[in-house]
Amino acid sequence: MNRQTVESRRCISQAEILRNGIWLRLRTHLIVGIGLSSFLSNLIVRDLFDVIVIILAGGLSSILPDTDILLRVFNREAHRSAISHSLGGSLIIGFVFLLAATFLTLTGFTRVPIDSYLALFFICSVSAFSHVALDALTVRGVVLFWPFSRRIINGRVKYDGLVANFLLSLLGLTLLALAIIT
Repeated sequence: MNRQTVESRRCISQAEILRNGIWLRLRTHLIVGIGLSSFLSNLIVRDLFDVIVIILAGGLSSILPDTDILLRVFNREAHRSAISHSLGGSLIIGFVFLLAATFLTLTGFTRVPIDSYLALFFICSVSAFSHVALDALTVRGVVLFWPFSRRIINGRVKYDGLVANFLLSLLGLTLLALAIIT
């Protein structure tokens, strides 16, 4: 196989990604993120409004690492970039939500108790990391410890595998159910 054929197989167009399964994986990331956020916020936060906000922020955090796919317009290799799919990137996402909550409190838009700030940071970081961990199970993998290491951590799961997505979604729904019944 010549180099051009390998390159053309490796570089999938955005339309093909959207048509052939990224939404299934995105849905899986969202379900796991919301389930995990629900379970953790139920353990940590007592105010119902704060729990709802943290669950929504956690769900959003779980899909934010895939926003790097928008950069594919400029760079075909941009998806699963080192910063977006790393432990450090997960902490950055949590910090961004912490800054947003601080800004909303300072402007008088809402009142956020200090324990909810810490819970928001923790849960958004964990939820974003759940995305990274799930992608680490795939064949393509992630650079988990970037910038300290460029080693790719990967598994054997295809990103659009129906069984894997079903089981992972079931895990997210189980966490959500546990949060509701406890």
